[in-house]
Amino acid sequence: MHATRFRVKSERRRSYPELLHSTEEDLKSFKSIRHKGKKLSEIMESHARFTRGDTSGARADLSGANLAGADLHGMNFAYALLRGANLEGADLHQARLTFADFSRARLVRADLRSCDLTETNLAGADLSEAQLGGTELVRNPPAAVSSACPGSCSTRGSPTWCGSRTRA
Repeated sequence: MHATRFRVKSERRRSYPELLHSTEEDLKSFKSIRHKGKKLSEIMESHARFTRGDTSGARADLSGANLAGADLHGMNFAYALLRGANLEGADLHQARLTFADFSRARLVRADLRSCDLTETNLAGADLSEAQLGGTELVRNPPAAVSSACPGSCSTRGSPTWCGSRTRA
């Protein structure tokens, strides 16, 4: 079994300072990304129908996908499967991620500012150096949150908000 790959224009790994100062032009458009032979835009259109309860839709299964450096700003990934996906440096700012499965996902240096991660599965996810300012982590197990983003999240009380010692 081989890892799922997306077709992308550039696979060059960017340094941390480059990612911090990247512009929209530097990010990969989700319209140019393919997964298992389908355009990501088509997968997400079907997923939108699924989240509305339309029987013609299907849950987005992006498990093992390479979405590194992708512009996913504001997209709806609620209930999506992203197990083991690579989202390093991806822009997920203001994305809806409720009930999504990010177990074992690589979210290093991802922009997760102002995301709603209510009941999102982060077991084994790597959120090292992720931007988490204003991120809401309601009803996530504290052990999963603290292991995913050590030193950057407050897990006291409910709801849990990320933001201390993170970049906003």
